[in-house]
Amino acid sequence: MPYIRREQVAAMNHHYHYYTLDYFLREQAGLGLKTIEFWAGSPHIWMDHYTAYDTEKVKNQIASYGFQVACVTPENTMYPCQASAWVEELRERSFAYFSNGICLTAELGCDKMSMNCGWGYVGEEKAETFKRSADMLARLADVAEKNGVLLMIESSCRDVSNVVCTLSDMKTMINTVGHPSLKPMINTTAVSCAEEMLEEWFDAFGADIKHIHFVDGNPEGQLIWGDGIHSLAKWLEVLEHYGYEGCLGQDITDGRYFEHPEFFDKRNIRNLERYMKE
Repeated sequence: MPYIRREQVAAMNHHYHYYTLDYFLREQAGLGLKTIEFWAGSPHIWMDHYTAYDTEKVKNQIASYGFQVACVTPENTMYPCQASAWVEELRERSFAYFSNGICLTAELGCDKMSMNCGWGYVGEEKAETFKRSADMLARLADVAEKNGVLLMIESSCRDVSNVVCTLSDMKTMINTVGHPSLKPMINTTAVSCAEEMLEEWFDAFGADIKHIHFVDGNPEGQLIWGDGIHSLAKWLEVLEHYGYEGCLGQDITDGRYFEHPEFFDKRNIRNLERYMKE
């Protein structure tokens, strides 16, 4: 049977956006978790193209519960800031926003920030959308390098991003940017939507995969384990086979979990605990 370490499971706060940050942290501590992936979105932190506000307060809150921050993920699906913005003013605001996210990541004592690759107009030539995204990611990778942070990009289902949706898209983006501080990461939902296999991603990128958004799905949706169609045991076997020891971000975003997230987190962790080696 495959095993994971408890500290590999990184709780994420997106589905707690109707609750305070302290409530999220208290619930995760009660579940015995040691690691979080910090979704940098309101109301848990306010970040815009000017700055990230109250970072010291957030850092102290997280530290008070003894958590390590494995990754920071600025909100980049519901907010207007995105990597392939077509209007120059929005593009520069987006660059400033994600640069502030990188600085926030470093301030929280974390060395990884994740994001998707943005989106373009429906019907627009993909080459144009792709070029804008690649240019933005190259600039952000420079900022990340200066701050000691790895910028990690994930593929997305087509209702989230129309730039990098497949393994082939990711290979092209990584090769186009060609920056040592830009790395690919696995999003299990997007991998499933693209009808790909985890093995293909590890064969393509190997040890460059430092972080995974590791959730169940149907195949779309970002669900707790047990609410989708995927085999947790089989996927953990793949991770073990390839020697993956990074974190497993619980990027749970489905609206069914928003009212009582702590109830669903308990179910999720119970499923993961069957494979935990303390």
